[in-house]
Amino acid sequence: MNSYKNIPIVIVLLYSLMTIYLFEFGVINFPHGDKFILYLFLICANAGIGLGYYFGYYSKQKKTTYPGQNNGITFLLNVFQYSFVVYIITFIPSFFIETRTYSLNLSDLFQNIQIGFTDSAILYNNIREANKVSGIWKLINYIIVLTGFIRWTFFPLTIYLWQYINNYHKICMIIFAFFYLISFITTGTTAGAFTIAFIIGIPIIMKKYRKQYIYSRNHIHVIQDVKRKVLSIILIFIVIFSCLWLFSNNMKSREVSLYSGKGDYSAFPWNIMPEDLRPAIYWLTAYVAQGYSALSYCLELPFSSTFGLGNSWFTIQNFSSLLGVPILQYTYLGKAEALGFGAYKNWHTVYTWIANDVSFIGVPIILFILYYLMAQSWCDYLDYNDGFAFIFVTIMGFFSFYISANNTVFSHADTLFAFYIILYLWKRYNKKYNYDFETKVNNMKVLE
Repeated sequence: MNSYKNIPIVIVLLYSLMTIYLFEFGVINFPHGDKFILYLFLICANAGIGLGYYFGYYSKQKKTTYPGQNNGITFLLNVFQYSFVVYIITFIPSFFIETRTYSLNLSDLFQNIQIGFTDSAILYNNIREANKVSGIWKLINYIIVLTGFIRWTFFPLTIYLWQYINNYHKICMIIFAFFYLISFITTGTTAGAFTIAFIIGIPIIMKKYRKQYIYSRNHIHVIQDVKRKVLSIILIFIVIFSCLWLFSNNMKSREVSLYSGKGDYSAFPWNIMPEDLRPAIYWLTAYVAQGYSALSYCLELPFSSTFGLGNSWFTIQNFSSLLGVPILQYTYLGKAEALGFGAYKNWHTVYTWIANDVSFIGVPIILFILYYLMAQSWCDYLDYNDGFAFIFVTIMGFFSFYISANNTVFSHADTLFAFYIILYLWKRYNKKYNYDFETKVNNMKVLE
């Protein structure tokens, strides 16, 4: 397998092993069920991920070229223009809905921003107890929900087209990203910093990585710009530590069921961690590993299929209202509440969410399909600079980042719609607009 093309699966599997390590050897003593069944399942689930990627990769090696024309960038620029217009129109109302500032009172908004940095638990609990959207805001909310996928995919699409768009669009993206982050801070949730860092940072890294792939494929010698590389590394560390600081500051002020905030740091490597980093280590462990605790118990619970509606909060809540059926009680999340795992309080792995529909036996099969598609999209991006494949890889990377914590991609309307719409657009247009544009240039030297 080509080293450039296997990097996503290497990262995914190493990350999965890291979360399992934190569950077993981390600073929190998690309650658990039968560990033999748990680890046997995790081996099967990760095998499904690895095999899916492996077969997806080799399915793309059968074709070396597409009989299309290189007008994909023009097509994506048109898509970008429409996306930009939608974002501009929905920007302000979506921000007020996401921050729950229905009164349009800016002083309340600024106060919430301040509280978000000091005691986010207040905002988090207030949001969870808030009434549902009503009046004119309800109609606006429907529009925001239906167009959410455009706002989410706008960021990776902008990064993909960065060299083709003007400075006005670039500045707007930065402004949109800032207010997107603020909307998370004002609701006391932890995901904002990681989400922004991911849907902007990962596409930037992907573009840099593809450039290296093209250089390697064409035997172009790269002269490293040491100063630029050092600055890039410093910037990455600043972003990581900023995200960890926001995350730790948020979580330690929030009451989280099952966890006291005091971990066991006596074992290596936790005993050499600086005191200031320990809260971040504790809450990061709680976030990415606690889902395995509920999973170990859910593996022993009876299965009741939710027929495709139980893998997402969006479908559970909306179809429960539409059908008049309490779908949640048929899911593993609902059944686990009797064991002390609150469906709305504790995290559940992607595996548990998928199992709501297909049982745990079917989970490796679904993962096989998902990572089969991820491998294909990564190969399409590397070989053909496929824009929709680029966005789909970003979505699957986001899915993988939360795999041990929750089903973020399918639980929210914006990413749920983004997944299926981008998947359709990628499969619909990849043969039409992609072609093997490899340049026959050898021994060229470039500064990178």
